[in-house]
Amino acid sequence: MPENNNPISLFVDNLSDKNKQLLETIATQKTYKKNTFLLKPGRPASSIFIISKGITRNFIRKSDKEITLQFSFENEIVFPQNSYQSDGKSDEYIQTLTDTEVEFINLNEFNRLKNGNPELLKFEISINEFYMIQMAQRLRDFQTLNATERYLQLIEKEPKIIKYIPLTYIASYLGITLGSLSRIRGII
Repeated sequence: MPENNNPISLFVDNLSDKNKQLLETIATQKTYKKNTFLLKPGRPASSIFIISKGITRNFIRKSDKEITLQFSFENEIVFPQNSYQSDGKSDEYIQTLTDTEVEFINLNEFNRLKNGNPELLKFEISINEFYMIQMAQRLRDFQTLNATERYLQLIEKEPKIIKYIPLTYIASYLGITLGSLSRIRGII
């Protein structure tokens, strides 16, 4: 999860006013109720979502078990990690965990705008690099930290996670059982 409280500003603030206005022309705001699916498996990633308010989670189902891949909070970008670049159909769900307001950007429209626009190409590369670094850090954490350390790190970075996200989802995100998470919470 990002250290910065407003990661989207890392990208948008560097855009010219002209390109900010171009992005606004292809962005649509929408509000979703808690537990709404922004994406279900089998559908291609046709949009990226910028969360204005609320929390989402990306997850997959494997052997009738939900595996949480990512939580996203205000001012973060959400998209299915496995189909954004490939134009393939996603195997991920993106679900709102609270009432959520998002701006969604149609990828076809964005791709049209970025052609011949070096600043928007750099914008996209910067976003991809940012999320690639986050995923590399998450992998490193799984390989070097135990479950208690991962939990403590998570609540330090996102203290509101305990208030808004069911413990079952947090346990899944940490790669542990709900019982193990309960034991960790009982010790600390």
